[in-house]
This record gives sequence, structure tokens and C-alpha cells, in this order.
Amino acid sequence: MKVLLLCPHADDEIGTLPLYFAYQKKQPSVGCKIVSFSACETTAVALKCPPNAFREEEKSALQAIGFPLQDCVFDHFPVRRFSEHRQEILEKMVSIRQSFHPDIVVCPCTKDLHQDHQVICAEACRCFKTSTIFGYIYPWNCFSDPANVYVEIDDSIVQKMLSFISVYSSQREKFYMQESYLRSLLTVTGAKVSKPFAVGYEGIQIVL
Repeated sequence: MKVLLLCPHADDEIGTLPLYFAYQKKQPSVGCKIVSFSACETTAVALKCPPNAFREEEKSALQAIGFPLQDCVFDHFPVRRFSEHRQEILEKMVSIRQSFHPDIVVCPCTKDLHQDHQVICAEACRCFKTSTIFGYIYPWNCFSDPANVYVEIDDSIVQKMLSFISVYSSQREKFYMQESYLRSLLTVTGAKVSKPFAVGYEGIQIVL
């Protein structure tokens, strides 16, 4: 099995990785590739950080949880301007589809309001018509909760995600990068399916 994680920005692995880790627990041989479409340079500069600060944190965070960087593709599409580069983004996905052949694709959910997330979701649905597609859900980006697939995760995966966000010193003040918030979200989602911890995804397309 091969899993492709589509991350619009250099911190969106926080939404995609739990599902991969859950599959890996049951099938250690599962293959995974991450595509990170933007280093968000202008956002980093606005926060008085070096332009490549988010990308460097992203790489360090992935290394901290043991994810091999050779299985990652790091691109530099301009943040909040993905719509201007829609065709290039689609062509990037097509190239990866042809070389990697993913069985499962994880992208932003269809209800996500962020303009870049909307582009990645739309192009993923356009490109990966023969793959199962799950949409990760950021409650702060959605008016409604489209979760219809729940993935149980154990404490070891929770700890990996906490280790991941702890590296992002540039975003330490953001509530969704706080340990207390992440634990609460995973606990509340788990309660919906009577599990200690879980992550909710939108099942956009299921191919069995």
C-alpha cells in the first residue's frame, strides 16, 4: 500500500500524518510520500523570521518523528496564491501519480475555507480519480464538520504529533500548535467513537 500526503503549507503534515501512522501500525511496509507545496516565505518574513524558517522547521519536525526526508517533495508555490498556479500544481500531482501510484491520498477536506487548501483539494480530486481520497479537517477553517471516517490513534502517535509541533518555534503562539489544543481535539474526536484518541477525516472517495 502507498499513501500520498498533500500538504499545502510547511506545517500541514499535522493534518495528514496521523492517518499514515495509523496505517503503518497495522502494515509496517506501507510506503509514504509527502508533498509540501509552499514554504510560506512571505508569512515567515511578516513574522520577522528568515524566509525559509518554516521550511527548515518542517524538515526538523519530520526528522524529529523519524520520517525520511528523501520521501518528501518540497516546493515553493507562493502562499495564498495557489489559484494563480493551479495548472502547475495539477501537473506536479500528475507527475507524482505516474511515478508513485498512490492507493490513498490525503489532502484538505472539501469544506476547508483556506484558499490554498481549496486548490489542493480540488486538484487532488481531479488528479487521483482511481485512488481513495481522505480530507483532513481543521476545525478553525471549516463552518461545519465533514468527518465521516474516524481513525483511532494510540498514545505513541499522539506523542509523535506533539513532537512534531514542538519544533515550530516560529508558530508557538498559534493555538493549534499548542499541546493542550491538540490533545483536546484528539480526545474529543476519540470520544465520538468511544476511543481514547482519534482523528476525523472526510471520506471524499473510497476505492475498495
